[in-house]
Amino acid sequence: MIIHVKILGSLNLETPGKIVFSPPSVSKGAVVTFKIVNDDQDDHVMAIDGYHTKFIPADGGRATLANIKFTKRGRYTASCLDVERGFGGWFRVF
Repeated sequence: MIIHVKILGSLNLETPGKIVFSPPSVSKGAVVTFKIVNDDQDDHVMAIDGYHTKFIPADGGRATLANIKFTKRGRYTASCLDVERGFGGWFRVF
């Protein structure tokens, strides 16, 4: 299953950016291909469930793909490891 992911920055340094998933959830046992596009002005590294990407180029360049199999139900936190101010989002496995 393909899940589209957007890394969205914030022009205001007080407000953290976010990571948005579409669709935002899958069934347990699904093998997910995250198609990640970085729409921020800076390159980022995204992490979820122990997996992390290489730096993803800024400004919506070519998508980065990540394949992950989710074997447990729950809410998974995604974050940009290179950012200290709470840049992230959630993905759900049911």
